[in-house]
Amino acid sequence: MNELPYGMTCTYLLLGLTCRAVGSVIRDAAERILCNSESHDGEIMQERKDESCSRHSGEE
Repeated sequence: MNELPYGMTCTYLLLGLTCRAVGSVIRDAAERILCNSESHDGEIMQERKDESCSRHSGEE
């Protein structure tokens, strides 16, 4: 009995896809917040901010 029933397999696949989608949405939102807020953490943060901002500028 190694194989999962078909329904269980579907559920796991859907959960995996949902988690991945939610994760990318959260990461996207976090990057947008970083872009919109002013950071006082020095040049390293500024570079990272610029990278994520330039990535988003083409979308809108």
